[in-house]
Amino acid sequence: MHLAAMSSPAACARNPEKAMRVNCPLALLDALALHSPEALLVFFSTDQVFSGTVSPPALYSEAGESGRREEEEPVNVYGRSKRAFERAIQDRWPRHLILRSSNIIGPPSPFLRQGKFLQWLDELLETSVGPLELFDDECRSFLYLQDVLSLLCALLDSYRSSRPLEGPTAGGNVGRGEPILGAREGEDAKDASSLQRASLPASAPLLVGTYNMGGPDALTRVDLGRLVWRARGGERGDCSGRIVPVRRASLNLNFEAPLNIGMDSGKLRQDAGRLAFP
Repeated sequence: MHLAAMSSPAACARNPEKAMRVNCPLALLDALALHSPEALLVFFSTDQVFSGTVSPPALYSEAGESGRREEEEPVNVYGRSKRAFERAIQDRWPRHLILRSSNIIGPPSPFLRQGKFLQWLDELLETSVGPLELFDDECRSFLYLQDVLSLLCALLDSYRSSRPLEGPTAGGNVGRGEPILGAREGEDAKDASSLQRASLPASAPLLVGTYNMGGPDALTRVDLGRLVWRARGGERGDCSGRIVPVRRASLNLNFEAPLNIGMDSGKLRQDAGRLAFP
């Protein structure tokens, strides 16, 4: 399961060679081929592999803009480096699961001194005296951390379950929208699982392929700010003076960034099952 990344678009823009080395580690595939040729490789990619040129409410499918099959070219170094490793995996490692993650929000990481966007937003809505300026023209399918953890735990559970996933071993569809949660309740089920697990073939069908992994809605930062304001107890009409919509072009980011990268994650919800990915 490969989650390591140089994930700051600004840092990638400042050092593109390092970004490519870190985010497209071809030596990892060489090592896996040598030591674990049957391994399933789970790779966390990004929604920034898309160019962001669509106009809302259009969403990106796994095939790109509105299902087109033409290759999307990312607009920044970060997206290009992640897309390069996607292509390498797709070419060299059939047993793969690529999850194109949107911006993940949730509790702060225990390994970071500062929180991420959600904590920054919550703190400023509480402490800021003046209005808070947020982008109203940048769309992303913000994703809750617990949903990601539920999906990964369900995947791990399915691999050791007595009931293997149904569907092709490569290509991405589990079939019939069957939930991948394979654990059964009760001692009898546990005993049956123990007996059958040893005979589960290494080639048992798994959830494989390339999937978008985003929340159910494409939101701007203004949308998310209003949701946080209401969750904090603010009335629906009170945030007009607290949150001021601005265009992203009004801020110099010092790096390129896609504008509208809302994703359709229906394929993942269908194949993984809503118990695994609500």
